[in-house]
Amino acid sequence: MPIITPDIKHFTWAELVCSCCQRVRVDDRLFDHMRRLEALRGWWDGPLRITSGYRCAEHNVVIGGAPQSQHLHFATDIQAVGTNEQRRDAVDTLADKAEALGFDGIGRYPTFVHLDLRGAAARWNRR
Repeated sequence: MPIITPDIKHFTWAELVCSCCQRVRVDDRLFDHMRRLEALRGWWDGPLRITSGYRCAEHNVVIGGAPQSQHLHFATDIQAVGTNEQRRDAVDTLADKAEALGFDGIGRYPTFVHLDLRGAAARWNRR
């Protein structure tokens, strides 16, 4: 699967879009988000898995996503690669660095971190 751009080399288009979607709105927000995510990946110096990216409205309903989910615009849920314990241990470290990189929306979950660029600071902890 092709990489997104030469400067976003650790992630592919297939990771960014739910499997039922044929299209995603490609704009500056998406590229800004992915460049920050690439910087996070470089700092982490290890693989990060995108567990959810852009979702179409139908997919969002099927999985029980929030009606106003940022995934309907563009967001990523990421996790470190490893055991559940390793993923849990990585949440705070990744979330703190994501804040330093300028992500607006940062949610902490048991084994993953939600990241988005909504235009205003939003923080939550669902662990």
